[in-house]
Amino acid sequence: MVCALIQPDLVAYEFGLVDDETRDSIEAHLQACPTCLSTYLQLRRHLTRAAHSSDRPSEAVRLRLRAEVESTFRPTAVRRLLAWARRPIPFYQGLATAAAAACLVLVVRDVAPHRATGSAAAVHAEQSERRVDSSRTNPENLTLY
Repeated sequence: MVCALIQPDLVAYEFGLVDDETRDSIEAHLQACPTCLSTYLQLRRHLTRAAHSSDRPSEAVRLRLRAEVESTFRPTAVRRLLAWARRPIPFYQGLATAAAAACLVLVVRDVAPHRATGSAAAVHAEQSERRVDSSRTNPENLTLY
């Protein structure tokens, strides 16, 4: 085989992506051609280094990139509020909300008649004046001397 035909297939050969016939012809050519063998070994060394490379960005670069991505793709406050409003509500939260609303209705219903007649102290004083002691037949004056 010609070197120009072998070299484009060296990467596929390294990863095992070629058929058996092509693999056999590449192996035969690599045994006979020191130039292609050298190219293949350099390619393999480069791929091995890239797989084990520790060329990672610094923490400052990672934080800057993360902040830029967040500022670019973060939804607006209105979109976040709409997404929150559209989320499904679990059963227990709905039940707790209904119970709280029922308690609020009961409290408001009990407080509303007292507001119409006046303050609670005035209502209590009015009720205490109307009480009659049925065990005493004669009214007594309870003022002290």
